[in-house]
Amino acid sequence: MDSAGELGLRPISSPDKLEEVVRILAGEAAELELTCGLRDLAWSDPLALAQAIRHQATEPKSRYPKVSELHQLKRAKKLLSEELAAVLGMPDDKVAALIDCKDAVVIAKA
Repeated sequence: MDSAGELGLRPISSPDKLEEVVRILAGEAAELELTCGLRDLAWSDPLALAQAIRHQATEPKSRYPKVSELHQLKRAKKLLSEELAAVLGMPDDKVAALIDCKDAVVIAKA
C-alpha cells in the first residue's frame, strides 16, 4: 500500500463520480468536446474515459479505423467496466451494455 502511488495506482472512484460516469454513457449529461485523442486521454479519470467512450459511440464510424485507437478504446472500456462493477455492484451484463452505449438510458435508470 505504501508504494501504490509510486506504481501509478490511484484510489478507486467514489460512487457519486461513477454515477456521473453512468449519466455520461447514457447520454444524460452534457457532452464536452474532446480536445484530445485516445492516446492523450487522462487514463486515471473515469469521467474522461466515459466521455471518450460516449464520443466514439455517437460519432460516425470511420471506414478504416486506426488499430491503435481500437486498442485504446478497448482498454478504456475495460478499465471503466471493472470500476463500475466493483464500486456500484452492477452485474456484468448491465455494465457491458452500458459501456457499449446500448440501451444505456434504460440501464442507467434501473
